[in-house]
Amino acid sequence: MLADLDGRMGLLGPHSKITPRNSINASLRAVDIAALGAKRWVFQDVLPGGIAERAGIKPGDALIKVDGVAVLPPDQPAFVMGKAIPIEVLRDNETRAHDLDLNTPSPKYKDNPYSEPSSVVGHFIQDGIAVVKVSLFPGKIGIDFANALTHLFQGKLATADRLLIDLRGNPGGGIGGLRLMSLLTPDKHPVGLQP
Repeated sequence: MLADLDGRMGLLGPHSKITPRNSINASLRAVDIAALGAKRWVFQDVLPGGIAERAGIKPGDALIKVDGVAVLPPDQPAFVMGKAIPIEVLRDNETRAHDLDLNTPSPKYKDNPYSEPSSVVGHFIQDGIAVVKVSLFPGKIGIDFANALTHLFQGKLATADRLLIDLRGNPGGGIGGLRLMSLLTPDKHPVGLQP
């Protein structure tokens, strides 16, 4: 009864079906796939450290089946947290099997019962030019995100003199994004707690 009530009221619980972007840390888009002669859901943003990336999913993979059942647009796939689900994808005209492990540890935030991807990662694409991928701005006040960003810029990306910020697939979140914005100002005065 409670699970049914949660579903009708839109509440999130340990067995709620929630959107792929939140449940498997990836976004999907309906695309005509010539090899299949039909529209399929295609993975676009696969967030670093998220469930889809850990399962080996790549952007551009076409979703064929979820738990043995074909999923065709406009019906969106929904994934139930708390179990492992086999999926099939099409990549380079070859069908591949993957397992999405939705058995997540206790959520960091009680109102966020899904797997949280790495909020911020960065790398150099050439001398002096770095890319920072910001998957989300987690937390209500963003202290963890602000500290991760500081660690990245004081460590791995300390020698960057130009920066590209990738916000694709970012659903938003806490006010930790202010730290990122403050580092883009001329004087680079960081907002928030210092490590």
